[in-house]
Amino acid sequence: ENNNFSLIFDAKDKSTFFSARWRRGYSPDLCFSSCAQPSYPMPVGRRVLGTFPHSQHSPVLISVGISIPLIRSFPQPRWNFQKADWEGFTARLEKCIRFIPPT
Repeated sequence: ENNNFSLIFDAKDKSTFFSARWRRGYSPDLCFSSCAQPSYPMPVGRRVLGTFPHSQHSPVLISVGISIPLIRSFPQPRWNFQKADWEGFTARLEKCIRFIPPT
């Protein structure tokens, strides 16, 4: 039976359980995600956090959805002087300057 679930697991991730007896880490904690469309899993991220005090298990942070980084930048004004209508600008400037009172 297909439930449209996808396993979120990467063998390269840090282990989520440390056995004190065997002195080895394991990853028994599984995370399943539902599929947005058949055979198309939702974008999900999985990150193993640091050790938790008095526990052999490490917390796992699951992020669902697309994360878009916020980029803060200041737009710099730019001009393309080759596209300017210099003849029209000159004519309009001459027309306006004519009426400026002298100081």
